[in-house]
Amino acid sequence: MRKYRVLFVASSVASVVGLSFSALMSGPAAMAKPIQGMIAQSTGSLLTSHISATSVGFVPPADDGAPTYSRGGATRNPKCDALQVLPENGSALTSNTRPKVQAYFQEGVKQVWVKVEADDGSEVYTYGEDEYFALPEGEGFAEVPLPESLGELMLDKQYHWTMVLLCDQSFGPSSPRVLGGIRRVAPVVSLSDAETMSLTERMGVYAEAGLWYDYISVLTMLKAEEPGNSQLMQNWEAALRAVNLDIIFDEFENS
Repeated sequence: MRKYRVLFVASSVASVVGLSFSALMSGPAAMAKPIQGMIAQSTGSLLTSHISATSVGFVPPADDGAPTYSRGGATRNPKCDALQVLPENGSALTSNTRPKVQAYFQEGVKQVWVKVEADDGSEVYTYGEDEYFALPEGEGFAEVPLPESLGELMLDKQYHWTMVLLCDQSFGPSSPRVLGGIRRVAPVVSLSDAETMSLTERMGVYAEAGLWYDYISVLTMLKAEEPGNSQLMQNWEAALRAVNLDIIFDEFENS
């Protein structure tokens, strides 16, 4: 049984992206052997840093060259929904070779099955037929790992990922799913420099460079480290509003 780690922040969500089931690879007919989600533990020297009073806000790139992915749609079960946490065009940048992808999940979503495919069709990776990623109980935000078969994202190549949501139903044509785009770009800091930086400093660098996936992952780690930090919550809200994800605060978290 493979185990993955997940960071979770309680919240609420609605809306799902539809994608025809025929567009997926042959997926598992029934899921078994759950991949257990584990609350990430705050370990390592980088996680000992503290947030200063200076706000770090995300600066989305003017044009990352990514295609537009629709975020509309609905599902038969309103409790079996998710909203990908991405800029308005449904795609974003990363400098990480194996980033995690993020979404807000409704409480009915128990686990997900993931596929990653290059937009030109040259690469396809999926969870195994007897694997899925188990989410923490309750509705809210979670980071989901990419399939282990994906060694690393190719530099400057556009990919899209699909998460099939599994609630009480088995995997099938009616299973709701969400879609997102991702493109890896060259690192903005060297690995050696990054190792000497605090999480707060790295968050600022990623924000300024418009590396959404990297920024959100670091911000999520810091929020888990300091759940009562109001400055982090302001950064979180500012980042999501900067990419037109106002719905998370205006409809979900304040409902």
